[in-house]
Amino acid sequence: MAEFTGESRMYHGVAQGTQAQFVESQDQRNVATRRHPLCCSKRLLILILMFLRCFLSVLVTCSIHIAFIELSNLSFKVGVTELQIPSYEIITFTYHFGFLFSPIGGYLATKFGGSVTYGFTSMLASMLTALNPATLQWNVYIFSACRIAAGLFDGFAYASIAEIFTRWVPAKERSTSLAIVLTGFYIGNTFFYIIPAYIASSWGWQTAFYATGAITFVWSVVWLIIARNEPSEDKTISQRELQYIQSQTDATPRHQVVHPILKILTSLPVWAMCIGEFASSWGYDLIASSLPIYFRDATGRSMTQISTISVMPILVSICITPILGVIMDLMPNYIKLEVSQIHKIAITFGFSTSCILFAIAFFSNNIMLSITCLLVIKLLLSFNLFVLQVVCLYLAPKHSSILLGFSAIWPIGSKFVVPFFLQFIVKQFILQEWQLCFLLSSGALLFGTFVYWKFGSSQLQPWATSHPHRTYERELQ
Repeated sequence: MAEFTGESRMYHGVAQGTQAQFVESQDQRNVATRRHPLCCSKRLLILILMFLRCFLSVLVTCSIHIAFIELSNLSFKVGVTELQIPSYEIITFTYHFGFLFSPIGGYLATKFGGSVTYGFTSMLASMLTALNPATLQWNVYIFSACRIAAGLFDGFAYASIAEIFTRWVPAKERSTSLAIVLTGFYIGNTFFYIIPAYIASSWGWQTAFYATGAITFVWSVVWLIIARNEPSEDKTISQRELQYIQSQTDATPRHQVVHPILKILTSLPVWAMCIGEFASSWGYDLIASSLPIYFRDATGRSMTQISTISVMPILVSICITPILGVIMDLMPNYIKLEVSQIHKIAITFGFSTSCILFAIAFFSNNIMLSITCLLVIKLLLSFNLFVLQVVCLYLAPKHSSILLGFSAIWPIGSKFVVPFFLQFIVKQFILQEWQLCFLLSSGALLFGTFVYWKFGSSQLQPWATSHPHRTYERELQ
């Protein structure tokens, strides 16, 4: 009997210990899943630095266009005749050609870490930017190679953004966080010519390269000092924030991630996303490049008279995109829709509305109405591009850097195709030719609407290994 009593006490003690461990683990789960505010957090500092990088990338890209204009104006003066001034097509093509290899950057990000890849590729791109004046003096082919390499490293940096988000950004904050980062592009486009043009006109065209390259280099050093590949590697992050991030992200070690390339290339949602990227970029680039010329051909007035109007979609995007990101993150809490359904409704709404507005611009004889429709289309398609980038983070979080790099190819493709399309259609610069462009673009967006509504999705794909925590999986639904 004594032995039985002692044995029962032993089992009772084990039971009590098990219950205590269960309560402790339950409390830890409650702490981990409790939302940690974005404000005054380490991940907010990461997002602010990425916002600054996006802003600087626009200014770096713009510097070459400013230099091209300055060199064209000085081409008849003594001292610049030894420079082989490249054509505008070479300047544009060489840089964007490097972006075609962005998926390699996505692989490097999963191999060496998103933050390390982002920092070092940005540093290399800044150094190549500072070398542009010297390469112009050496040889136009060396200059073109330098531009291709700069675009290559910028493409690597762009793809590595997804890996950083996968490790640092909780599932409930992805739309908001990406909106904060991409707003840097919109603000940079607002100051597209102002800052580099001021630098070039005040201190010479070479200074535009030196200034933007040096600032980006300093940013890279700061980033490499502050940012870490994993939140667990950061010694300055709070324990509560670390637990919250780990409960809402996929913390699978990088060396265990194997990218199913064949399944990615044969996935219908991936191709629907890519077609959506191409269609959105097609309409956006068409309007951005042709609106001033269309206004001139339709009204006979100077293109500078609509410079203020044409920048309105960018200004609206600066104000609305962060709000849109917050709404998309909060909406699943208040309506009975999954995240994938919200994304599909937003994208197809942007496509279908843009298709209708292009048709109105085709049939309307009111030039100002047509221009208003085109500006609204530009705004809607910029939102579409934003949502499609969010989709990359949900389809396959472990492989999102590969997806983002792969999706970056299609907007670059539209930048190559749109100029040839305009040259093929608009030959005599008459109103009927522009209306034909609008009609064909309306058909392209109609096709994009059908494809994404039929095959598009942002649900976690079967070929993407699921996260061991069920809480994380529910947030992706």
